Amino acid sequence: MMTYFTDEMSKIIDEELNVTNLNLSEKIENKIDDSKFFQKMESNKSMKKLGADFDLNTLDWCYKPIVQSNGNFELKFSVESTDKKLGGSVILSSLGLRYKSYCSNISRTFLIGPSKEMEKNYDFLLQVQNKIFSLLKDGCIMKDAYNKTLEFIKDSRPDLANNFVKNLGSLIGIDFRDSTGVLNSKNERKINENSVIDLAVNQLSLQILQRQEKKLPFISKMMKMMKTINKSKMKMKMKKK
Repeated sequence: MMTYFTDEMSKIIDEELNVTNLNLSEKIENKIDDSKFFQKMESNKSMKKLGADFDLNTLDWCYKPIVQSNGNFELKFSVESTDKKLGGSVILSSLGLRYKSYCSNISRTFLIGPSKEMEKNYDFLLQVQNKIFSLLKDGCIMKDAYNKTLEFIKDSRPDLANNFVKNLGSLIGIDFRDSTGVLNSKNERKINENSVIDLAVNQLSLQILQRQEKKLPFISKMMKMMKTINKSKMKMKMKKK
C-alpha cells in the first residue's frame, strides 16, 4: 500500500497537480475496498512473499491514512490529514493495517529536493535505526535499548540529542499500542523472542515541526521512520524502501 502511495504522491508532485493531503489520504483509504486493485496486487511479485493463503478480505485499517506536508506536522496517529494542497520539501505518510485482527504500521518521510544537510541528517537517522536493531534482542530490557541509543546519539551527533523522542515505539499486536511495552528510558520489561515492535524514531520536537516550512532552518533535523519488526528473526515486516 505504501508503494501505491509513493507512486501517487510522486505523480502529484511531478505534475504539480492540485491535490490536497486529505484527497490523497481518502484515495489511499478507499483502495482497501477496490477489488480490481487487489487483483492486480496478487500478481505483484512482492505480494507472493505473503504466501498463497494470504487473505486480502481480512485486511482493515488501524486508523485513517495520514498525509502531512508543507511544514504542518503532528507526530501522532490521531491526527487527521488537512484539506491543504500537498507540497513542500518534506512529506510524511503513515499507514496502519490490521490483518486477521493483528496490527501493523509503517511511516515514511519523503524529501523533495533535499539539501546536503537534510541528507546528512537522514543518513544519520538510518545509523540510529541500525543501532536500535542491534540492541533489540531476546532478553533485552526496554530501558537499556532506549538509553544506549540515546548515548549513541550523544556521542555521534550531540546537536540532535536534545530533540530525541521520549520513546522509540512500543509492542504491537492485537492492540495497536501496548501501553506496558513502550520503549522508553524507564520501562524494565524484557523483550522476548517473537515480540513484534512498532519502532519509531523522531528527530525533532513537535514545536519546531509546527512552524511554517519557510521558517524551518532546522527542518533537516526532522525525520520520522516507523517499522513493524519481528524480533525472532530481526527482519522487517514491511519492505524497506
